[in-house]
Amino acid sequence: EIEVSFQFVKYIYDMLQVLFPPFYRVVSDSEYDEDTGIMTLRYFENKDEVLKEFGDRVEEILEASVCEGDTDIMKALGIYNYMTPRCVYDYASVDDHYADVSSYRGIMTFTGICQTFAGAYTYLIIQAGVTATSVVAFSQDLASHEWCVARFGDEYYFIDPTFDCGMSSVMY
Repeated sequence: EIEVSFQFVKYIYDMLQVLFPPFYRVVSDSEYDEDTGIMTLRYFENKDEVLKEFGDRVEEILEASVCEGDTDIMKALGIYNYMTPRCVYDYASVDDHYADVSSYRGIMTFTGICQTFAGAYTYLIIQAGVTATSVVAFSQDLASHEWCVARFGDEYYFIDPTFDCGMSSVMY
């Protein structure tokens, strides 16, 4: 148990999407007590199995897309070129507030929406050693979109796997 504010809890949940994609598959329930500031997590019984399957999947993707000695840019491009042709955009999830749009789903099935792909891609390149985060923004009509920002040397680059979703070559 840890003592935190509600805003911090929301921030942690959002960050777990990128930093620990299996979170929503291993945590069965959480409870936040505003009076004490304590958040309690309960885990599913199959937590270890889910974590092993996830770890194996990440290892499979990285082994297929990153070579020893690759620069950070080569790692990011290798993962992008492995991931985006396999991605399937789930149009039904766009307006479904209960749909699984987690980065976990993106890594395990390559199916989802921008939030799914940005989180999954960001997690994968972080695992390969690239400094990155996912970013979300809203347009003037309040439509949201999520993508990745990665640092190569002293420069930051926007990377958006959603726009090449299902493509066999890099278009965006």
